[in-house]
Amino acid sequence: MSILPCCVLLLCAPLAVAAPVAGAIPYQAHPYSPAEYVKNYALIVCLAQAFPEYPALRRDLTGSARAYIELGRMPIEAYHHVYALSQSYLARQYRDMPGQKLLAMECLDFFHSQQLRQGIARFRQ
Repeated sequence: MSILPCCVLLLCAPLAVAAPVAGAIPYQAHPYSPAEYVKNYALIVCLAQAFPEYPALRRDLTGSARAYIELGRMPIEAYHHVYALSQSYLARQYRDMPGQKLLAMECLDFFHSQQLRQGIARFRQ
C-alpha cells in the first residue's frame, strides 16, 4: 500500500487552522497526548478515504488531519503507518444484512482496534 496519497493529500497544503478568518473562532489545542493526536488522525483519514464522493466533507476531514499532524509530536512515520492501517481496515468491507457497506463502522472499529494501538506504540518516543 502506498503512503504517497497521505503525503500529497495531507502535507502539501498549508494548515488551515493557522490562518485567521473574519468571525472564526481560533482553534484551541486540546491537551491530547502525542499518541491521542495520532489516534484522532487515524479516525479522520479513515473517514476521508471512506467517503471520497462528498467533496465538502473530504475537505474538512483532510484539513483536520493536517491539523492533527501539525499539532502532534510524533514522527511523521507514525502518521504514514496509521494511514496504511486505515486502508487495510477499509478493505474489510463490512456489510449489513441487505448488503449496504458500513464504512463508518469500519472506521470506528479501526479507531478502537488493537492494531492501531500497537501501531502507535511502535512510534512512541
